[in-house]
Formats: sequence, structure tokens, C-alpha cells
Amino acid sequence: MAPRPPPYAGVVTRAVALVIDVVIVDAIALTASVVGGLVLSTLIPGKQSLDVPTVVAGTAAWLVFVGGYFAGFWALVARTPGMRLMGLELVTADGGKVGLARALARLGGMVLAAIPFGAGFLLSLVDDRRQGLHDKIAGTLVLYASPRARGAEPAAPLAGEPPAYATHPVGHERGAETVEGTVLPPGARPA
Repeated sequence: MAPRPPPYAGVVTRAVALVIDVVIVDAIALTASVVGGLVLSTLIPGKQSLDVPTVVAGTAAWLVFVGGYFAGFWALVARTPGMRLMGLELVTADGGKVGLARALARLGGMVLAAIPFGAGFLLSLVDDRRQGLHDKIAGTLVLYASPRARGAEPAAPLAGEPPAYATHPVGHERGAETVEGTVLPPGARPA
């Protein structure tokens, strides 16, 4: 039997994960901005106005935060919170861990993919491994992160105890009884 190809993540699942991450990033940035503004308004009384250096500094801080969020999560745990909620993980094309350099390359690739009206992301619709431009640049893949996909085996039973899946049919508990196709817990047989 031929080995199964890795479960490459689909475009919609990846897009939903990205939207979740954008909501998280924006919520954190908005909260930090409001708190920072309130603190500054109490420390510097009087009428304040936004000038160009303040806007540039705020924009730079936001870009560093967003870049750090994505690159940091990809490099450290191979998934962002949005990817985790959607059951996705990021690996290198050969299945290894994504380091900081690759994470930063992927982040730069995301910027390039977004520039032509998001056309770089559409590449994942026609690619066999569902890689967008940013994945091609960084040499990464987005996979569904199930235990089966990662090659995990079922947990071993306790010493001296047979595996549950070996002695009980699926859906049956110990002592359970089937009555007319319905699995009943122990002691629940109708009179």
C-alpha cells in the first residue's frame, strides 16, 4: 500500500484561521492603544493632538507587534492561536520545525502575496501541496494537525490491562449492554 500524502490544509480552513488571528491581534492592539492613551492623558494633562511622528511611531509599533505575533508563534510552536483552533500546524517542506528565519521569510512572503490584491494567496488553490506564494518563498507547508497526521500512536494501556479497543467494541463501555441496537450503561436495562 502506497503511503498516504500529508493532509494539506485547505484554503478555507487557512483563511478562517487567519481571520481568527487578525481578530486576536486587533483586539490586543486596540486594548493596548486605549490603555496607553488613557495613561498618557493622565500623565500629560491638557489638549493633545496627533502629529506625524506619533502616527509613525504607532504604526511602527503595530507592525512590529503583528510581525512578532505571527513569526513568533510560527517559530516557537508551529502554529498561531487561530491555526490551533482550526487544527493546523506549520512545518518545513521536509517535515521539520520552522525556525525564526523561515518564519520571517514566510511573513515577508505574506506581504508580497497580499500586494497584488491577494493573488499570491490564490496560488494555494491550484498547487498540489496547497502552498501559497508565502509558503513557496519560505519552503513551508500547512497541514491538518491530527495525531494520525503527526504519526502518533494510541496511548499504551496501564500495565496488566488489555487495550480498551481490543476488548470492547467501539462505543461500548465495560459492562455495557446492547438492547435493540442501543448501547446502555451498566445497570440501566429497562424493566
